[in-house]
Amino acid sequence: MPAALPKEMLPKHRVALLLQQGGAGPQMTVELYSLSADELKDVLRSAESWPGGREGYLYGEVIKAWGFVNPESAMEELLKQPSSHMRSVHISAVMAQWAKRDPVAAWRKLQTSHAGFERSANGLDAVLAELGRKDLPMAFAAFRAFAEKDRAGGLQHGWREGLGKLGSLMGRNPETKAVLMQELLRPENASPDILWNGMQALFFEGQYSDPQALQEAETWLEHPGITGEMKGIILSGILFNRIRKEDPATAAEWYLTQSDQVGLPAHESYYQLTMNWARKDLNACGEWLNQQEPGPHLDRAVDQFSMAAAAKDVDAAFAWSAKITDEPLRLRNLGFVWSKAKVVHSRQEMWQALENSPVLPADRQKLEAQLPPWD
Repeated sequence: MPAALPKEMLPKHRVALLLQQGGAGPQMTVELYSLSADELKDVLRSAESWPGGREGYLYGEVIKAWGFVNPESAMEELLKQPSSHMRSVHISAVMAQWAKRDPVAAWRKLQTSHAGFERSANGLDAVLAELGRKDLPMAFAAFRAFAEKDRAGGLQHGWREGLGKLGSLMGRNPETKAVLMQELLRPENASPDILWNGMQALFFEGQYSDPQALQEAETWLEHPGITGEMKGIILSGILFNRIRKEDPATAAEWYLTQSDQVGLPAHESYYQLTMNWARKDLNACGEWLNQQEPGPHLDRAVDQFSMAAAAKDVDAAFAWSAKITDEPLRLRNLGFVWSKAKVVHSRQEMWQALENSPVLPADRQKLEAQLPPWD
């Protein structure tokens, strides 16, 4: 354990001594967060000359602490620097700290500087999530603006993640869950992106192995303002949670029963189920999928499954691809399986797997025609 640091030393010297003593950890955190903004600025200048410079461990820890003590001055420091990946990382850290203390001020800073409107998120997710907890209407005005911007082709990273974080945070408590649900049910928030990223995350949380908790979640399906599309989103969120934490086969049976009761199309039900289950247990999902009645209603589910299998079992992935009845979807799937599987297989292995698969010769020719010459 590092020795006690002499108080008469300058902060930058105490930090340097602490690092030399192997004090990168809790003691460093205590040391940095006890300093003033001016002292942190002095330590930051020193950190620029340490190994890694602005990309090093010390610089990142110091700027994060400065963001806690005085986020506005820390942001001013970062915005003077040339644009780079690490600058965006540091801005995200500072904005996350700022959002915890004053999310409204942090949001206004993103609006008035260029930091929130570059292609990188720059902490937008953390700011919007905290803003929603402080001022939900203001946060949703921002979500609507970003959704509209996306529809116009001006992609902005971070806002969907922020809405998802807000849903997860507010979904942990029945009272806050109800508040967020009422906001999502407002007509002006009916954008598909807003509903999917907010409502689904709202139901990611919950101890659904508890019958009472599951029943409380299911009651939302009977709410007069819930449309058929919203029911599908709610069920998808609960399914995601249950498959992560419970027996996937039991969750699958529950989900298909519920989907049928609320009138969801079969192809959407199987797709959602396979998408979630394949991530959890590919083999068990494949066995279950094999037992289902084949047909076009399984196309999207099979597409999802074969893509999940591509990096693990290319032979199985091609065999599943061949089962897709819709030709354009089947050809797109073959291309995806090829691009994913070639990362772990040689060119010869790939062609051998394709030749031995039940993929039709005509589909093989079309796949070959869309591959680059080196494949």
